[in-house]
Amino acid sequence: MKIKISLLVLVAGYIVYFFGAWLKISHQSHAETLFIIGTVLKAGGLLLLVVSLLTHPRIKAFLREK
Repeated sequence: MKIKISLLVLVAGYIVYFFGAWLKISHQSHAETLFIIGTVLKAGGLLLLVVSLLTHPRIKAFLREK
């Protein structure tokens, strides 16, 4: 999996979360749902980013060095 995909998921999570915050401030419905979706996307993007970084060959070699 490429790092670009995990960054896109992370950015999408922030966009959805901020849109949910805007809806919450303006007292619109379904703001809590967007907060939950944004949080899940941010956590998933961060998890994908960590996994893709730890499985990258250059970082594996860097972690093996003394």
